[in-house]
Amino acid sequence: KTDTMSFGVKFIGSDGWLRVGYKGIESGPADIKDAQIPANGIRLPVSENHYRIFLDCVKSRQEPVEPVEVGHRTASLCHLGNIAMILKRKIKWNPAKEEIAGDDEAARMLARPIRAPWRYDMPLKA
Repeated sequence: KTDTMSFGVKFIGSDGWLRVGYKGIESGPADIKDAQIPANGIRLPVSENHYRIFLDCVKSRQEPVEPVEVGHRTASLCHLGNIAMILKRKIKWNPAKEEIAGDDEAARMLARPIRAPWRYDMPLKA
């Protein structure tokens, strides 16, 4: 069977699976998607505007809805997937070093040249 969703995330648990995407929610068994979270269940924060919350948290130094490290790792996976698709080959990622191993061409795609006047050694302004 072909998936009906083009993008999304699939969670697999002991009682079945749940896939959430742009086109809706699928699950197996089908009734899992209609289950209610118990009153004492874990509820995740809801954000109507991740961008605004992130910018507000940069200013206030508070934690955003999505922890910064989670956002970084998520973005890294997306970039790595794009690099692999562009090159049409598998790549090996070292998450501890945040490096692509054994593929210089792919590794060069991790960053773009910095445009003047910007530099990595510029001091942060308070």
